[in-house]
Amino acid sequence: MKKIFSFPILLVVALYMLSSCFSDDDTTYVMYNDTAITAFSVGTLKQEGHTLSSKGEDSVYWTSVDCSGYQFYIDQVERVIYNPDSLPYGIDASKVLCTVTAKSNGIVTIKNVDNDSLSYVTEEDSLDFSQPRTLRVVSYTGLATRDYTVMVNVHKQKADEFAWGLSSVNDALAGLQGMKGFAIGDFVYVVGRDADGARIYRSFIYDAKRWEERTPNVALDADVYRNMAVMGDKAFAYSGGKMWSSNDGMVTWTELSAQSFSQLLGASVCRLYALSEDRTIYSSADGVVWEAEAMDSPADMLPETDFSLLCQPLVTNPNVSRLLLAGTTASVSRVWTKVEETDDQAERQPWVYNNVSSDNRYELPNLHNLQVVTYNDALLAVGGSGKGASEGAEAFAKFYVSLDGGLTWRSDTLYNVSDDFVSSDKCFTLVRDANEFLWLICGESGQVWRGRINKLGWRKDQTYFGE
Repeated sequence: MKKIFSFPILLVVALYMLSSCFSDDDTTYVMYNDTAITAFSVGTLKQEGHTLSSKGEDSVYWTSVDCSGYQFYIDQVERVIYNPDSLPYGIDASKVLCTVTAKSNGIVTIKNVDNDSLSYVTEEDSLDFSQPRTLRVVSYTGLATRDYTVMVNVHKQKADEFAWGLSSVNDALAGLQGMKGFAIGDFVYVVGRDADGARIYRSFIYDAKRWEERTPNVALDADVYRNMAVMGDKAFAYSGGKMWSSNDGMVTWTELSAQSFSQLLGASVCRLYALSEDRTIYSSADGVVWEAEAMDSPADMLPETDFSLLCQPLVTNPNVSRLLLAGTTASVSRVWTKVEETDDQAERQPWVYNNVSSDNRYELPNLHNLQVVTYNDALLAVGGSGKGASEGAEAFAKFYVSLDGGLTWRSDTLYNVSDDFVSSDKCFTLVRDANEFLWLICGESGQVWRGRINKLGWRKDQTYFGE
């Protein structure tokens, strides 16, 4: 049972304890006039969950979650205690078992929510931290006190929820007959084609309602959107038989070299990739000097349209990346992969064709305007209506996720579009921005949809504060 008392009573109790200690003449006791909270932690807490009953009704259940691994930071200057990494969604913060350590055997108490009365803090009694609470630590002598504001942060969103939101409807985007999206820094770009030729628009990632047209200093091919890539903060384009680059938001384009390519495929973190007229893959670090890449299968196994080149740096070694080249043909989709190392002394690895086995029920569907991006440590694909082997597939009906580098692709209802979604099935683009938002930009309707998995937007604060 908690004991509630006022501060004068606490002082008397502390002094009595001190006087009792002096009754033993053979022992020397040290009295401390200062104190502070030096550690705060929580233990196993209750988490609320929801499920559907056999009657289809919402049913609540509770589970126990070990939260002892969540670090609490103690700001001794501002006297604030909090967990930078919030506890999981559904944790009941009104019943928290906590352990508090104080310097020099200080006595830790908690202030009542409604008045100034104090209660002892023990490891046996649960405390209500559903709102900020005040902990008061009293020195061993009872002559000094420190107050701390304690905040036990709990996520207000489910970690893995995702929902599309309609951010804007734009007439200029609606008028495009083809498009491709790119993310550079704090902007999302849409490069497309209308009846008058190439068009470039961009929007600030924090404001998808406003789009500004970018006017390049050179005339670009009408279909240049098919031949653009982004490497770092620089854009590259293949237009008029020449390679170009821009580092000012696709306005000023500088000629790099004359080339004879059929397609600029994309870029990794350090190299550009293009497809020659004889269907050989070439790569370049600067857009000027190009080298032929080794390929483990015949060139006729390469995709023919709807190219996506993606780069996934390895978690275990950021100097090594897995590249994926996906696209479609008239009959089936095709996927190639490559391991790329940034070390100048590393051996160049070949492109490897992902041969689809006959028993693979989860191959990448062959969809019009197939779009593939990296998202949430996986590959995410969506497309328009099916063609060839995927004839009959409904446009935008499913999103496909690959967790094994493009070998298998399983549909995931998490990303399903809204009933209000309207788009041409051959003119649209999917982009991931610097804030981990997905942008689904629609031709014909001009709709701009955005969404993000909740956990990808959570602050990634330091979670350990050691000495």
